[in-house]
Amino acid sequence: TALLRPQGWALITVPAFNSLFSQHDRQLKHFRRYSRQELVAAISKADLRCIDSGYFFCSLLAPRVLRLWGERVLGTGAAKNLGQWKGGAFNTSLITGALSLDDWICRAARAAGITLPGLSCWALCQKP
Repeated sequence: TALLRPQGWALITVPAFNSLFSQHDRQLKHFRRYSRQELVAAISKADLRCIDSGYFFCSLLAPRVLRLWGERVLGTGAAKNLGQWKGGAFNTSLITGALSLDDWICRAARAAGITLPGLSCWALCQKP
């Protein structure tokens, strides 16, 4: 928080749900995952005020659970070449469209008062 000016804003995103911690997280240099409540508590300890928070990548939660099951039960390894996407323009546009739909569904659910869990957690904060 030392770099944030008084009344400054920060948007924080973290991987969600520590029970989903996997080889993928280790490859990305994650140390842990957070629930929304844990993220809000960490923000408060950092002397920031949480304005709003939620989850995103709701549609990726089930595939992550299946991948984790494969990793733990079947002994399959983590994905190779992480961050070296070579899927081409068409596949990229399909994935972009799917994630845009995911975002729309998460926002619509939120507007209806429904909190959907997701693969990642976010919080909008302000320094007092």
